Amino acid sequence: MYGPAAGIMGFLFFILIIAFFISLLAISLLVNAAKEKGFHRNDAGVLWVIGIFASPIVLGLYTASLPDRGAPAATAAAPEDPRDELPAI
Repeated sequence: MYGPAAGIMGFLFFILIIAFFISLLAISLLVNAAKEKGFHRNDAGVLWVIGIFASPIVLGLYTASLPDRGAPAATAAAPEDPRDELPAI
């Protein structure tokens, strides 16, 4: 294939490679976020499979829905700030 079609195909291939590396970066960041939340510390392979075969968007939704088990206990027992309460009528 010669001419302008080869240039267009090369450009599309380049864009596809860039998108692939960006998605791998996004999956890596989301796996690290799940580990910081206290999940999948030893086995992050499941998260990589979800990110690669479903999409990084699905992995992001899954990571965002996880409760924060990695929070230190001191912040959980901290006294509540009265400014955070709703005003009483």
